[in-house]
Amino acid sequence: MPKQKRYKNLLKAAAASASLDNSVAAASASSTNPRTSSRTSSMAPTTTSEDSSGARRKGGRESKRYWKVQAIDEYGVETEEHLLAKDVHNLAERLRIIVNFDKYHAAIGEAAGLLAGVCGQLATDCVAFPISFEKWSSIPDSFFENQWNSFFSVRFCFKDSDYFVKHFLLQSLSKKWREYRLKLWNEFHDPRLSKTELIKNVPADIVADQWALYVQYRLKPETQNLCRRNQEIRQKQTIPHTSGAKSIARRRAELKHETGKKVSRVELWGITHKKKDGSYVNEQAKEIAEKIETQCTQQSVDSTIISPLDAVGVVLGKEHPGRVRGLSMGVVPTVAFKNNTTRMSQMNLGSLKDVGTSSTCDSSVQEEMDTVKAQLQALVSYIASKEGGKLPEHLATMFPNQQATRELDQGSEIPSPRELGSRSSGASNKEA
Repeated sequence: MPKQKRYKNLLKAAAASASLDNSVAAASASSTNPRTSSRTSSMAPTTTSEDSSGARRKGGRESKRYWKVQAIDEYGVETEEHLLAKDVHNLAERLRIIVNFDKYHAAIGEAAGLLAGVCGQLATDCVAFPISFEKWSSIPDSFFENQWNSFFSVRFCFKDSDYFVKHFLLQSLSKKWREYRLKLWNEFHDPRLSKTELIKNVPADIVADQWALYVQYRLKPETQNLCRRNQEIRQKQTIPHTSGAKSIARRRAELKHETGKKVSRVELWGITHKKKDGSYVNEQAKEIAEKIETQCTQQSVDSTIISPLDAVGVVLGKEHPGRVRGLSMGVVPTVAFKNNTTRMSQMNLGSLKDVGTSSTCDSSVQEEMDTVKAQLQALVSYIASKEGGKLPEHLATMFPNQQATRELDQGSEIPSPRELGSRSSGASNKEA
């Protein structure tokens, strides 16, 4: 008989017991009927070993039972290892697992999946990262640094700088730490119990003092209001993705390996919002995909260039400071858009005009486009005035659609760079 899940919430325990009793009764009825049992056995598919077949499972991972990774020893010799997350703690001395990163500093490959499992184990260890802190940012840095020095740097060989690796690990740990605390509360919170009774119902493997502090935090009026607000926000997110547990970075790397070409976040958005049969998850996702496709046809810039002005950025709006759509966990705008100035120089004002007047733009994006167009036009005109009414050849190729000479002939007022700066700051203050 399967082990019954332990609940502190009596209502949930009753529901789980009823479900378990029904499954046991169905299994017993099936086993007592020889005709049904024999028919079921004859119809069951024959399972074959994944290792003996050697066929790679769809999605890039070789086996569900282990992660196929590369490890390196102290002499620089690399070996292939088949590991689970629990095996990482028992690796041979001085043997480290190689973890590769993409250009956005996100872990890729099967080693990334193994690393995610290890982070999940640490995030749910109340000794390594106590649940008593009100939020992740309140945990002292010494907790993470201790794990970095004693575990991560010893068991893993990260193919990226420590700065970006630590940022990626902190993102992963914080996400799993929050999810674990929420899971504990959903399982052990019973609204019929008093605060004292809740504190006494300590989950297994959790320190009593930590649980008491966590219960006090959850019962605060401020926390309850925050939870209600987050719940309302979550209900507005009506477009689910189909990536599952696999990160977008891993999916993108696998697609690049299969197709031999770069995969833009425009393509990846469509892939991660489709079902297995190729249809979109819902009508809203289909409408957004059509708008993105239309926007791609109107832009002259390569769709593989990641920019706030690409099709995804225009249709979905401004990015949040802590993430970039379609670029996996840990990627922030300052990293993804670090070459944005160069990319902007590849776009002429004609394409910007199309973007700014597109029906898919929201008001904030359109205002930004209008500001950029005005500043670029004024800057081009100012340069032309200093060059005898004509743009230098190397600038004329960058802005082929600019009519600086015509602007000068019409006697338009040419602002100075200082005035351009004051206009920019004034626009910013107005938006703020």
